[in-house]
Amino acid sequence: MVMDFDFSKYNLRCELRGHDGDVRGICVCNDETIATSSRDRTIRVWSVDPFDERVYTSSKTLLGHTNLVGPLACFPPNEEYPQGRLVSGSMDTSIFVWNLVNGENIQTLKGHAMEVTGVTVDNEDIVSASVDQTLKRWREGKLVECWKTHRSPVQTVLKLPSGELVSGSCDMSLKLWNGEKVLRTFTGHTGTVRGLAVFPENQILSASHDGLLRLWNHQGEVCLVMRGHTSRVYSVDARASGHIVSGSEDRLAKIWKDGACLQSLEHPGFVWDAKFLESGDIVTACSDGVVRIWTARDGMIADQSEIDAFYGKISQHRITLWGMNLDELPEVDSLSLPCLADGEEKTIKEGNNGVTYAWSMLKQRWGKKFRTADLDAADLEPIVEVSPAEIDAKVDSMLAICGEYLQLVQQEKTLPPEIQLTEVEKACNEKKQRLRREIATVLFAGKDQNRNEEKTPLRWSKSMEIDLEDVVISLAKKDKKPFQIQNMLKKVDLI
Repeated sequence: MVMDFDFSKYNLRCELRGHDGDVRGICVCNDETIATSSRDRTIRVWSVDPFDERVYTSSKTLLGHTNLVGPLACFPPNEEYPQGRLVSGSMDTSIFVWNLVNGENIQTLKGHAMEVTGVTVDNEDIVSASVDQTLKRWREGKLVECWKTHRSPVQTVLKLPSGELVSGSCDMSLKLWNGEKVLRTFTGHTGTVRGLAVFPENQILSASHDGLLRLWNHQGEVCLVMRGHTSRVYSVDARASGHIVSGSEDRLAKIWKDGACLQSLEHPGFVWDAKFLESGDIVTACSDGVVRIWTARDGMIADQSEIDAFYGKISQHRITLWGMNLDELPEVDSLSLPCLADGEEKTIKEGNNGVTYAWSMLKQRWGKKFRTADLDAADLEPIVEVSPAEIDAKVDSMLAICGEYLQLVQQEKTLPPEIQLTEVEKACNEKKQRLRREIATVLFAGKDQNRNEEKTPLRWSKSMEIDLEDVVISLAKKDKKPFQIQNMLKKVDLI
């Protein structure tokens, strides 16, 4: 059903609170029931409140996964399962199938060697994607097929109305499948393909870490490129009307039509997933642990006090750079002058942005730290308060990119075999904990030491990305020797 209303006037309908970690995935079971997955290892099922149709309340919490839960999909209702079945994939490498009537786990599928990153239903089969670079087909609880043609982790998989499957990967490609046969490989993205969606007339939408959305036909030709996000795009969804919604690391959910952005919905964290409801309302999953529903329908918008509280939270998360006048900043040629103090910062004008660089005595060069927003946006500051969950998400995101290149160079046999991705993941978790301790020590020096560390906002500086970004760049260069890559990894304690 296509609703006729203004897609450029969405406002907050309600906030769904209950998850203890960032919300990673959304499954729209029907317009009155949605499921969400989280880093907190749980899945929550939400239903429309019978006393207030604007609001959803948590009706079930599904427990069983032992690590982050990500992708979700659902089977439609049938006689045996009148509310349908939910499928979930997890970083614990397993896939669970749940009875939505009572929340019971009715199947556990094990076979992937690494995190399950995508699930889709194909008639009565389940097809899953994984960081282990494979796609697997499951039938009646058993593994029946395994395909491996992507050169890097597979991040997403989708069943098309025409019967084929399409997958997206860290190798920056999409593959169109008929059974185990690859019909076509779509190339054009310059970053990981993270999200996929069906578009009218049997077309395919893709979202990528390169910050772009692309619309493809079945021949692999690009019909449209949508630009507007300023960071990695994690998810995309579409309606029969041709409207599109995307979620990004830039903290925006964007609504599109005919290649133009109609509206941007700002969030206080990364937007991991965004989906349309049948009504045209939008559900978003955010790294602050909150699920939000947005509406353009009269009479469904949240009370003004709730809207004011939400935008108050947004204003607290905006980065501000006090007193900066872009026209007074030095030009890029000022970076040709060396500096005598390690860590000294200089902000210069680059186009319509102010970009801050820091001097490295070790590297004897200026390194980029962070960029301001566009000229007519709110002012920027180098440090912003974020939750521990957001720090986890940010570090995970950067390290996932390192992992992508590790997988690529391992494929090309340019990295010593003893450097395994599992070891990198373990070291990453340790590094994340060190980061949190160091940040907390600086921020809370001399303050109450009995604070609740999991709930207290910490400080995230863009400069924390420098070393990791250097590693990514170095791994991306084909001329790097194995020992040089190893040394670069050691510099950021990844090995």
